[in-house]
Amino acid sequence: RTVSALAVPQIDHRLTIRVSGQTAADKRAELATRSSGTISQLPFKQGDTVKAGDIILSMDSAEKKIAVDAAAQLVKQKQSQAEATEALAKRGNVAKLQLDAVRADLQGAQSGYEAAKAELERTQVIAPFDGIIDRIGVENGASVGQGAVVATLLSLDPIIAVGEISERSLSTVKVGSPANVRLVNGMKAEGTVRYISREANAATRTYRIEVAVANADFHIPAGMTAEINLLSDVMKVIKLPRSAVTLNQDGVLGVRAVDKDSKAVFLPVELIDDATSAIVLTGVPEGTKIIISGQDFVADGEPLTVVEPDAETIKKLAAQFADELK
Repeated sequence: RTVSALAVPQIDHRLTIRVSGQTAADKRAELATRSSGTISQLPFKQGDTVKAGDIILSMDSAEKKIAVDAAAQLVKQKQSQAEATEALAKRGNVAKLQLDAVRADLQGAQSGYEAAKAELERTQVIAPFDGIIDRIGVENGASVGQGAVVATLLSLDPIIAVGEISERSLSTVKVGSPANVRLVNGMKAEGTVRYISREANAATRTYRIEVAVANADFHIPAGMTAEINLLSDVMKVIKLPRSAVTLNQDGVLGVRAVDKDSKAVFLPVELIDDATSAIVLTGVPEGTKIIISGQDFVADGEPLTVVEPDAETIKKLAAQFADELK
């Protein structure tokens, strides 16, 4: 039987997995007060960028400053007493019990000083990381209680594109793999997979995935709908028109090829990618002559007369998939 066969070259290919998702802040913190009081300073406003350690809010702390000063004076007094008592103890003029009591008083004064300083520090709300103030919910002069949320801080560089991948795709993508993100407003960006969950969502059997995208100027906001294109590692594949693929008697997907004795042989393949007119396959050795025309009319081991496809057929085959899978 006469068939047309062609040695299809192997090429490098990345499998693209498309996932629907949305953008999210790298870090998000709701900043709350650690003590009650009246707000005396709000140096930043909504939309301002801050550095870690910047004071976001200060409360009236006059009484607490007085307490710190008083505690510091007490420490100095107890320190002087302790030094004098230590000197007398060296000459044997003070009982050990009295010396221990003086030392305990000094330690108590130092503890009181540290507690007063800590209480003073609680009158300030400090930025825990670099970011942008997304929301401030209080005004200068307002009275707030302990634990009141006063501001929301977002870290948007990098911005994170969050989605979920299926069980089938889990083995294809890994941390560090490249990815492309297209936002609902048409903006495109490149990123890297930074996290893949190792536990599936019980309801959907999918796995959370995060892609980090550089966002130094904060032009990508959090919460925007995004299409995430995850790229696999480079693999060796062949591209064929859909018509070249067939099934054997057991229903296995494959191609029919010509062996070294010019006989028909069935080769099982793995479908990697699919489009309208072309498919991407692995499992075919380099240099294998694949039957392009007549493969459905031959059986394994059948002798073949092999002819090369004519130029028009090759051009037609190339046009079927060259524009769809590049």
